[in-house]
Amino acid sequence: MKRRMGIGAVATAAAGIALLGLLALAGYWLQPDPPRIVLEPESFDWGEVPYDRAVTQEFLVKNEGDEPLEILAVTTSCGCTTARVELKIVEPGQATRLWVTFDPTAHDPTTGPVVRFVYLRTNDPANPEVPLELRATLVEPPGKGDRR
Repeated sequence: MKRRMGIGAVATAAAGIALLGLLALAGYWLQPDPPRIVLEPESFDWGEVPYDRAVTQEFLVKNEGDEPLEILAVTTSCGCTTARVELKIVEPGQATRLWVTFDPTAHDPTTGPVVRFVYLRTNDPANPEVPLELRATLVEPPGKGDRR
């Protein structure tokens, strides 16, 4: 003997399935945002720099996500550039400082434009490695070549 489901039972089953779908969707939407790195500023130009003088600049590394941002590594494109961060873990809504030093004395004296990069590798799934572009125009030091 076959049993037939009544309209009420079918409606109840459909409502239950719809409710489970809504709960799953709500759970997805209620997930915290992953960490999100933001650099301030995103690039920097020191302008004219005497080729016998090192320069340093401070940057902010912000976490605009809802989970802690982990700074896994900080590397540079050249040995003449060094970088270090104050904190390796940045809580949501917080920031840490990044200090970058460019020392042209690591190379033979030269003049003209230079571009260097600092790379921050993090657990930000959208931007696992963020480049920071640094520019300078190397010039002769003041008084160089003056004969007194």
